[in-house]
Amino acid sequence: MHKKKLLEVDWKYPFHLDMKLNVLRTKVTQSKYDHIYGPYEYDPTHMKGPTYSLTNRVLKQESKTKIPTEKRMIPRVERLYESKQANHGGCKDCDHNIAYKTETFEALNCKILIPNRRRFALVRKRLQISEPDSYPQTQTTSLQNQQEMKDSDLDLRSWIFTPTHGRSLSGNLNLTHNMVDNKPGNFKSFIHVLVVQKNQFEAYAKRWSSSHVIIELPEYLPEYMSDVTAKIGKVGYARRFIQLIAEKFELDTIFMLDDNIPCLYDIEVDENSHLKLEGKEVKRKNVPLYNVLIHIESQFDGSKNPPKPHFQPHQDATYKSKLEGYTGPSKKYGVIGVLRNSKYSSSVCHPFGNTHVCGLTFLNIKALKEHEIQFQAWPAWEDLTLNNDCDQAGLFVVKYNRFVCFKRNIPSWLPEVFIWDDQTILSTTENTNAKPTERSVDLLLKYIQSSAAPKYCRVWPEKATENCQDMKSLRVAIQQSKAYKHHIVFFYPTHSLTTVQDYFTHTPGLHWFDRHIMVFPIAACRQLQIYTVAAIQSEIVHKNFSGGTDEEDESQSPASLYSEMDDMEDNTNANSSARESSPSSPKFEVVTSHNINDFKVPMLLVYVEGKGR
Repeated sequence: MHKKKLLEVDWKYPFHLDMKLNVLRTKVTQSKYDHIYGPYEYDPTHMKGPTYSLTNRVLKQESKTKIPTEKRMIPRVERLYESKQANHGGCKDCDHNIAYKTETFEALNCKILIPNRRRFALVRKRLQISEPDSYPQTQTTSLQNQQEMKDSDLDLRSWIFTPTHGRSLSGNLNLTHNMVDNKPGNFKSFIHVLVVQKNQFEAYAKRWSSSHVIIELPEYLPEYMSDVTAKIGKVGYARRFIQLIAEKFELDTIFMLDDNIPCLYDIEVDENSHLKLEGKEVKRKNVPLYNVLIHIESQFDGSKNPPKPHFQPHQDATYKSKLEGYTGPSKKYGVIGVLRNSKYSSSVCHPFGNTHVCGLTFLNIKALKEHEIQFQAWPAWEDLTLNNDCDQAGLFVVKYNRFVCFKRNIPSWLPEVFIWDDQTILSTTENTNAKPTERSVDLLLKYIQSSAAPKYCRVWPEKATENCQDMKSLRVAIQQSKAYKHHIVFFYPTHSLTTVQDYFTHTPGLHWFDRHIMVFPIAACRQLQIYTVAAIQSEIVHKNFSGGTDEEDESQSPASLYSEMDDMEDNTNANSSARESSPSSPKFEVVTSHNINDFKVPMLLVYVEGKGR
């Protein structure tokens, strides 16, 4: 496989003559999105985004003999450098109770939390707001406190941005022990920005306000994305917003880092600067995140020397004897990324590749803006599409194969259920050719727990015969799971929807809840002629709920109905596109486990954010 010794110098920086354009794949299969949106196919017009359809959905079952990811890929070694989770307590390096202040950034109509640390003075400078009277003495000396903070004072000048959703506890967001220089405890200065949805801002602020800038994602940005909202665009909307923030703050380059990357690896070399091999595989070692980021950032450092003394310089390079003469001008690079841990990552023999990158990326914001390239506000494929856009516009998309990032498999932004839209219509009779559903209860249980995990669970009418076995199984599973603070009711209406109105009229205490889930048998929906989203909106939502949610103090609510969530994961977020007919109307969405046109779906969920009338 290796005809000659692989030298470390060949893996340092990409050589301009090896870089190619129009080589990125325009079709990508076998991704985590395939079973929901189908395979990715690049559309340069951006008219064909991911279409949410589970018509031929096949769910991947967990194998009982599945080998742990990190054991079938890069061998597990001692991790000296790892990004921690929120429960990393009792650490004197991380446990600081630092004051913070929340500001409003009018240009993008968003709220920004800024910790009272000296390095975040750069954020205040961009916002043109005054600095605090003093900083904690544990952070800087009194002399440093009196000096103006400059970009050059940061060890890593490019800010790190992380779009994160529902992972205030489980996400690998504590980079303190991973931003060191080959020596644990030798901490480096950097700025890490979390971008979160509005209903999760407080949960993230509670756990990360001492160490991170936290930006509340605005629900609407009509001036920039007139046809999409945060709940519809999901991760693509968040990435587009990050790009806007970087442009407004005049940041030429940024890092985009996913919230499920605990550790990274680099190549190992011997005393002769040759790569160490184990058979035909390249040996790797755990390295700090800082080493990876600072190396990639240094490619844009015009004062750096090239890795080789003799080479053919790029004809457009301003300083042909410097690094740009070797790599080519920085303005020619759009996105730079790293290899993802897989069964092939140890057998890679090419130092660099012109291929899709995601997870950990270095974005040339200045170049993207000049070429009018931006993330599409889509729930999937937004990163692949940006890669292809760069490739088509003449910007290099480069993967550093020397670095490997390991990603944890934790719950993501992916929807795992079928969400009805205005074109969804329930047939008046059951489709005899429809396929049987699999894991219907599991899928809906996961949706409920991540959207409005209930404390209060009822069956109505109280003495109703539970003639839908799947609904009964779902109710039992909910009652056996850990309770949170929301409300769910299983309806078995017989002749009319007055059953629903009677429930909300005569059940005490429901006004304490601002999130509700109602479950109906599909057979009952047909019997009551509820076939569309519009019918559900007029007959169920508007007649039983008022718009908006009141921010009640939880401590004022009845103990029998509410429970606190201090030590639980933040599951109070609505993880999908809850629709609004007007600012005063309740948000809601209609959900089934599978596409109702092709599967025999047993039940239907109506999720509502609002107050019972």
